[in-house]
Amino acid sequence: MSKPTPTTHDSLDRTLLTTAEPIRDPLRRPCHSVWYRPGSRAVSHLDRLPKHFTRRCFSPRTLSLCQEEPGVLLVDLTGDPSDMAAVPAAHDAGLPVVALVDDDAPHLASGSRCHAYLSPSVAPLTLATVLHEACEWARVDMEARQMSKQLRDLNAIGIRLSAERDSDTLLALILTKAREITRSDAGSLYVVEPQPGASPHLRFKLAQNDTIRVALSEATLPISADSVAGYVALSGEVQRIDDAYDRSPEAPCRMDASFDVRTGYRTVTMLVVPMKTPAGKIIGVLELLNCKQVAGRPFASLEAIKYEVLPFPERYQELAASLASQAAVALENARLYEEIERSYRELSGTQAELAQSHKMEAIGRLAGGVAHDFNNLLTIIMGRAMIGLTQVSGGHPAHQALESIKAAADRAAALTRQLLAFSRKQTIQPRVVDLHGVLVGLGPMLERLVGEDVEFKIVQGGPLWSVLADPAQLEQVIFNLTVNARDAMPDGGRLTLEASNILRGDPAVNLPSTASGEAYVMLEVADTGAGMDPETQARIFEPFFTTKELNRGTGLGLSTVHGIVSQHGGLVLVDSIVGQGTTFRILLPRAEAAPEIVVPVPAAPTAPRGTEAVLVVEDDEEVRTLVHEILMASGYAVLESADPAGAKELCVTSTVPVSLLVTDVVMPGMSGPQLAESIKGVCPGVKVLYLSGYTADALRRHGVEGPGSTLLTKPFLPEQLARSVREVLDSRPERP
Repeated sequence: MSKPTPTTHDSLDRTLLTTAEPIRDPLRRPCHSVWYRPGSRAVSHLDRLPKHFTRRCFSPRTLSLCQEEPGVLLVDLTGDPSDMAAVPAAHDAGLPVVALVDDDAPHLASGSRCHAYLSPSVAPLTLATVLHEACEWARVDMEARQMSKQLRDLNAIGIRLSAERDSDTLLALILTKAREITRSDAGSLYVVEPQPGASPHLRFKLAQNDTIRVALSEATLPISADSVAGYVALSGEVQRIDDAYDRSPEAPCRMDASFDVRTGYRTVTMLVVPMKTPAGKIIGVLELLNCKQVAGRPFASLEAIKYEVLPFPERYQELAASLASQAAVALENARLYEEIERSYRELSGTQAELAQSHKMEAIGRLAGGVAHDFNNLLTIIMGRAMIGLTQVSGGHPAHQALESIKAAADRAAALTRQLLAFSRKQTIQPRVVDLHGVLVGLGPMLERLVGEDVEFKIVQGGPLWSVLADPAQLEQVIFNLTVNARDAMPDGGRLTLEASNILRGDPAVNLPSTASGEAYVMLEVADTGAGMDPETQARIFEPFFTTKELNRGTGLGLSTVHGIVSQHGGLVLVDSIVGQGTTFRILLPRAEAAPEIVVPVPAAPTAPRGTEAVLVVEDDEEVRTLVHEILMASGYAVLESADPAGAKELCVTSTVPVSLLVTDVVMPGMSGPQLAESIKGVCPGVKVLYLSGYTADALRRHGVEGPGSTLLTKPFLPEQLARSVREVLDSRPERP
């Protein structure tokens, strides 16, 4: 009888490797963990096992490790109650149990549930084979449990993603959950970004890495085969790579090693999936690197990556693709949500602007309605006060009272003009002007206005474009802004005025969407005063709103500025910080023409006179009487009528030819322009001077604006009326 051939570790290894299933992990030899309880008699059998079995100590402290990788617990139930007690704990940890039991103690086997029962004298090959099968069973069982958990996780992730509305938070959540569910050490996320006039590219948005910490900034990749992510975005195909640096020349894409070179990291396995919407549109790419045994646990070192990395199992491809699809839907939903939210904010802003516009328009209509009657009254008050002042000497007791009446009327007239300017209904006389010239001309007066405790400076910039504006209104804007800045600096400070040219897209000024022009001249008025909080800034252009003390202002200064600038087609921008100051920017559209040169006409020493016949038509009796007296005092022959019908009759019956028609614009039955047209046949060559206290809109509706129309706005002074009458009479007659 021959002796049996001794069984060695190497021969057992060869036998098991021949009979076992093909190795699933091409980067690792099959390694099975055999757990044992310290002090157990089963330990003596471990020395006879092949080399690829790994010994692991089983104790309460190592239970968590049992759940991380498949293995088997080897126990000896013969006369060892501690081994018997370890069996339930192993089951709880997911470990199958192989028990050594004597043939004469079958009752021990019946009291425990084990994967297999062997005799303590079992042959090494038989023991190794049974342990190998148990480890394979444990691996399959662990994969099944992992798959079940991954499916539950995937469902929970989908719910979590669908609930997130912030894009940046959503991107981070997508990458984090994708790495968890695929046990990836690192990952990157790219989004497809359109480019104006060019093909879209991938924009790198986010990277995560358990093993190293690297500061990364946004970058772009072409959508091409020059990188794995670029190829996935191009083809829409999932790429599962077992060794990134050992790819065949026929591989459809190349490995971009720039990240590894820069950081010293080692990319081995890759799982790269497209993020597709249900319509098939690719909106991004999810790149997962280096699968590992336990999700979230870093590799021991960068060097260890070469040996510890696992290939991504095939099922992970489906998991990652499913998650990427959910991510694409969530990203699209988040994008739509942000668009809806942005549209809602814009709509809310538009509605607020519309409500503000309606409020301003209502006040403007009120101002316009009041203007006519109020200007008629002021015309009478100012005219009578001036006539009275010419009739009494400076020492007369009534002289001071008349001066006070005149001054109060002037203030009331200024208030009316401010109301009309705010409502953008003031009559303006624009011409092409040089804004810097206006600033320099006002400089000395503005410097006196702000006082010595304010450092005042007008900055001389480069060549300035022209603007089309009413110079008087432009001066009013500059004056109001200067006064506003002065009042914001009660303890002194610095005030700077500067004019410059601005083009659309200039980074120095963020033009609002309401800006329609491409080129502007900007007036910047910057102070170092108290500044304004956002709540105050939101109301500064409201009429009668003021932060000043009672009786320190009308609250019309900035609303007047806004009205004048808007009427000129411009914009008013404001930046303010509490405690640091305020900057107002006035933007007026560029005028292509050169500034007009205006030669001042020297004023006559006395009011001009004449002897021509003048027909006065005015429905307000007191205004009509005042005009009659002023013209009579200037030497004219005056005819008067309270309505257009009477005026036409006077033209027919007058014994002297009427040279000038002085008429109100808006009257019952017929407007002033209509009256002027109707009497041309009776009074050929008659000239016309219009009087009105109505707004610019009303005058335009009645055809008063334009060439050949001369308007004297109410309220006016006697001398202004006399000069206007003389200028119209001396003007060249209109060509037919």
